[in-house]
Amino acid sequence: MNKQKLRDSLYFHVRLSPVARCKIPGGPWLPKVDRDWFVQSVDPAGIVHLSNTSSGHVAILGSDRIHHFEYEPDRDWNGNKHGMYVLRTQLVISGNEIHYLPLAHRPAQPARPSA
Repeated sequence: MNKQKLRDSLYFHVRLSPVARCKIPGGPWLPKVDRDWFVQSVDPAGIVHLSNTSSGHVAILGSDRIHHFEYEPDRDWNGNKHGMYVLRTQLVISGNEIHYLPLAHRPAQPARPSA
């Protein structure tokens, strides 16, 4: 992913695709819930720190784990900017930890307009 585009997403509230999964340690999977994550920081190397706005978990993603960023102006409110990170990995929240699993398939490419 373009590191400048990542820097442009700083302080955005972003949804993740695929949605982060939650699992009780040693127990069952919980239902999927699409929650916003807050982009806390993006360093010059493209390392992104995201905090889950509901649970407080912090995920650290390299630019190679983010396929692309989409701005979602229709979700903006009260001065907060919103978007979505389409990921190359699956985040799994289990207890206080976050695990990063490879996806079995590549993320969908955005549709290209026909000429």
